[in-house]
Amino acid sequence: MKFAYCILFALLFSMTQNPTASAQDSKLASLQTVAESSGFTKTSTSAEVESFIEEVTSVAPHVSSHSIGKTTHGNDIVCVTVSSTPYTPGDEVVGKNIVLVIGNIHSGECAGKEALLRMIRELGINPNSNWLEKNVLLFVPNYSADANDQMGPENRPGQVGPEIMGRRANPQRLDLNRDFVKLEAPETRALVGLINKANPHLFIDCHTTNGSKHRYPLTYDIPHNPATSQTIRSWLRKKMMPEVTRRLEESGTSTFYYGNFSPDHTKWVSFGHQPRYSTEYVGMRGRLAILSEAYSYATYEERIEATHAFVSTILDFMTENAEFVDGMLNEVDADLIETATAEPERIQVSLSASPEAFDEKFNLKGYKGGQPQDYECDFVSNYKSVTSTTLPWAWIVPTDQPRAIDRLLRHGIVVSALTEAKELQVEQDTVLNIKRSESEFQKHANVRIETERKLVAKEVPAGSYVVQSAQPLGRLAAYLLEAESDDGLTMWNFFDDSIAKGKPYPVVRLASPIALASKQISKVAEKLPISLDMLDGPSSLFARTPKSPKWFGETNLISDQRWGRSVVVDCETNAVVKPAAPFVKAKFAETLKSLDLETSVVSKLLSASPTNSTNGKVSILSASNHTVVYFIAADESMLIGSPDNEAELTVLNPAEDQLAFVNDDGLNFLNLDIRTISTVKKANKDNLVGKLDWVYQEELYGRGNFKGFWWHPEQDRVAFLDLDESPVLPFTVMDHLPVRGKSEFTNYPKAGDPLPKVRLGLVETDKPDEVTWIDLDGYDDELLISAVSWSQTGDRLVAQVQNREQTWLDFVTADADGKNVKAIFRDQTAAWIESPGDPIFVDDSTFLWVSPRNGYRHLYRYSLNGTMQKQLTAGEWEIRNLIGLDKGKQFCFFTAAKNSPLEIHLYRLDLASGEIRQLSQKTGSHQINFSADKQFYLDTWSDFLTMPQTSIHRNDGTLVRKLDVSSDDRFDFIEVAKPKLIEIPTDNQPMDGMLILPPNFDKSKKYPLFVHMYAGPQAPRVKNRFGGQWYLWHQMLAQKGYAVFIVDPRSCSHRSGKQAWPVFRNFATAELDDILTSIDFVKKEGWVDEDRIGIWGWSYGGYMTAFAMTHSDVFKMGISGAPVTDWKNYDAIYTERYMGLPQDNTEGYKTSSVLESAENLSGKMLLVHGTIDDNVHLNNTLQLVELLQKAGKQFDLMLYPSNRHSVRDKEQLKHLRKLMTDYVLENL
Repeated sequence: MKFAYCILFALLFSMTQNPTASAQDSKLASLQTVAESSGFTKTSTSAEVESFIEEVTSVAPHVSSHSIGKTTHGNDIVCVTVSSTPYTPGDEVVGKNIVLVIGNIHSGECAGKEALLRMIRELGINPNSNWLEKNVLLFVPNYSADANDQMGPENRPGQVGPEIMGRRANPQRLDLNRDFVKLEAPETRALVGLINKANPHLFIDCHTTNGSKHRYPLTYDIPHNPATSQTIRSWLRKKMMPEVTRRLEESGTSTFYYGNFSPDHTKWVSFGHQPRYSTEYVGMRGRLAILSEAYSYATYEERIEATHAFVSTILDFMTENAEFVDGMLNEVDADLIETATAEPERIQVSLSASPEAFDEKFNLKGYKGGQPQDYECDFVSNYKSVTSTTLPWAWIVPTDQPRAIDRLLRHGIVVSALTEAKELQVEQDTVLNIKRSESEFQKHANVRIETERKLVAKEVPAGSYVVQSAQPLGRLAAYLLEAESDDGLTMWNFFDDSIAKGKPYPVVRLASPIALASKQISKVAEKLPISLDMLDGPSSLFARTPKSPKWFGETNLISDQRWGRSVVVDCETNAVVKPAAPFVKAKFAETLKSLDLETSVVSKLLSASPTNSTNGKVSILSASNHTVVYFIAADESMLIGSPDNEAELTVLNPAEDQLAFVNDDGLNFLNLDIRTISTVKKANKDNLVGKLDWVYQEELYGRGNFKGFWWHPEQDRVAFLDLDESPVLPFTVMDHLPVRGKSEFTNYPKAGDPLPKVRLGLVETDKPDEVTWIDLDGYDDELLISAVSWSQTGDRLVAQVQNREQTWLDFVTADADGKNVKAIFRDQTAAWIESPGDPIFVDDSTFLWVSPRNGYRHLYRYSLNGTMQKQLTAGEWEIRNLIGLDKGKQFCFFTAAKNSPLEIHLYRLDLASGEIRQLSQKTGSHQINFSADKQFYLDTWSDFLTMPQTSIHRNDGTLVRKLDVSSDDRFDFIEVAKPKLIEIPTDNQPMDGMLILPPNFDKSKKYPLFVHMYAGPQAPRVKNRFGGQWYLWHQMLAQKGYAVFIVDPRSCSHRSGKQAWPVFRNFATAELDDILTSIDFVKKEGWVDEDRIGIWGWSYGGYMTAFAMTHSDVFKMGISGAPVTDWKNYDAIYTERYMGLPQDNTEGYKTSSVLESAENLSGKMLLVHGTIDDNVHLNNTLQLVELLQKAGKQFDLMLYPSNRHSVRDKEQLKHLRKLMTDYVLENL
């Protein structure tokens, strides 16, 4: 094989040059790369790369390695230094040039990595290489190390070998070769940091291209951008690369500039000119840069050989021309500095460019009909400037742009700060036009602007940043800072909050030299105060939040979007897993023609995200009230839902050969093999079969979950709820916006109203008319079925049955055929009880159950005869969610607020030993989502100062990898204070509170106190987690001088259930007492302005705000959002759980009512409500409004048309936050 001869040659050459060559040389000669040892079928993992490098450095003293930084996942980015004398990046080197070569910027393009490892070995064997006489060599063979290890066969479709390879993007979903302007990836920052230190004379970036079919094993390119020094571009194109090409041709390697054929093969077109690309970036820094592109359709071995030959030939040429290169580059720097210092206007800098063809035509080696064919082509790579500007003496950047200054510093650009204010004549650009991209590129909606420049007088304050152009990176600084640059900071959204049509561009120019009092800076100290624009709108801090990942069916795969289509990826490697029958949008589109759908519907279906079966049999798509099942193998589609009869709640059975869905007819089962539909029909129009009504989904099964059926785990059998809605009274929600209004009728039982009559049925899908109804005749008509589940094997059906007021819960079981129905035990507390979730069956005779019976939610083991065998957890803490068992049924997983009521963590209980181990380690709150077999889990973590981050773990807590790591670092430049946590003592367990204090808080001064709470039973707001926009809104108010106090009354805490029981049958009184007690506790610190205390909340918090302001005189102002003003207005299941029936608790309902005390309103109150709120109806607020008016009480009211319980419309939500901000500022 070729590599064997190369090793032998290198060894013989080394021994000839160095007669003392030892066994160490022999060791290296036998050292093989993974590519070589596998016969060119595999590529190295990151661990194998590091091991290979260690083998070389351990025996070759002239070869060393160090980490230049960490990857997104915290792995080392290893750089290998080969030098005849000791060298550390940043050292001054005399008489030698520095060459930096990287591989694996796109990890699927792995030939460069393997070629560079081979070169490192060969250099290790040969310390007397003539390259080392004139060069210090730096190699980063595995630049994108995280992506390198996310190997899979589908990462580079069409590439000839290896069998599996890494993926293109890093874990932030960033293309690292598009990141050299914005510097968002830690990998890019590390590499640019190395470039800043070493300032290499030559940079080579090794890729693999999968473009046009041609006959070059490798192509190459050089910087195109007209903003790059003409001296550098000309020397590379006219001197260096022609000679390198000639030598390669002589040695048998044909090569040419990188490009692709036009469709008619008359043009050969290169890639872009922007500095987002590595070689364009380095070129703009005034250094030599070369792109290497091995050919994807050549064999893997040929690609490695070609890359090795190409880099070697370049190093030969660099060695021969070392002195000239060093002198030329020094002259380029000196010319720029000299001219920019005295006469910067003489330098014209291109800000955008487009390619033209060179005058000369070239014969390019291609194919025609599979046979070799040469084509005479125009070579379209001669980039000409479209927009340009003269270089100023300096740019001035305002202090409110710390993120932009951070980037300049990371690029190595020299920045100073003015030490005193100065009146200056500056060139000011005014924005004439803004063009924003409608689609995202690298997580950005790119921006281009047009400006008009004028000379104006401007008072420039002290602290403003000054960037002089007379520095080696002056050209790069121009490209980054100039308004009309096609790849500058404006393009990448750095100035989005500061640019508007007709407004001045934030960066101004000093055209001519002037004396300035300034001091060079090395880092940005400033952080920005929070503004409303940061919370809402297209450029808000939350606009680029990654979507939560989802498991793919019952597998350990994850659903994802790549290349504009749905894919599934391996949860460990993140590699795309080839589907059994891939969903191809073009084929699906063809099948829709037979369904006679409107064009607009077809378009929306094609844009919809499909739900794919894991066996590759079908995809289900819904849009515009149409639902289509696409049979992939047969290439046919079937319409199962339309506006006349919508299909809802589509769910595949575990075997994925049947699809259940609900429509107006009832509960349907589509047999996917024979494509027939069977239906469990409604008894009448008032029945819901397999679908929950509003109150069942909201209060029992979880908001947004209307599914009321459950597939048997192994059989074609379904359990389902049948809800007879005929007794339920409807409520009319009126949308007043249409000319004649629009009424929306929802069955909504209010406290004391009749409930739906519920039945639990079992049916075999091929016998829809033969329903077995579970015998619950021992219960009254107003029973609740609060949960339904199957045992893991399906031999038991479990129903959790409760009385209407939910003071007890019966655990009812039935055989799989619906017979032998038993209530095996009853669970209850001193107050109310909710379903704790599904039981977990350990074996055929025992199961796990969470109960709050003693005031704390703990875990118990039961037998199927209803006997409690053992309490498995105990203590003054609570389990929040019982998750399940591992495959071996040795460990039980649950989340709990065990160590702190402010944090939710994941725990593992050993069922045999009783040992409890905490799996989530980071301080903060964790949301856990296990895979179906409990082998892996997704952990979404956050804390007070960190936005949510998701990672994958094995079920022992071991980190597998981070998921969709955010690349948005804007939050790092925002001023956010860590809240001060306090515990307010009581006569039993303490209350939890947190204070967000103003900057530079001085306890000797007085501050207004703004209180926020929710206060609903066991629904705390004081948590060590990131609280989103409203949390930052509170931070913003603190920055405006308010002390924000977030408090949980005892009933609201996660400390224990029994802490909530005092509110049983009497809402608000105990909560308000606790709130006032907590305020008194804070007031004892002496800094609270007692005449300036405000309060606000939403939903239950809105209720508590209105109650507090009508039952106390403590609050100067308050904001009450979507409040319940009388509990007779709210839904029966929630209200009666805590308050009982109105007829049985007349006094409790009266004392809990805001309406009863409206005349006692104290302070200035703003009421806010969505006009079509279908949860807390608008009549709550309107009833209070009427009573306040009749009592002569002044108040403020804001309604949000077309919004429900929360204000969701983006513009209206922005309006709401502005309204609330102004209300606080004006009234507190």
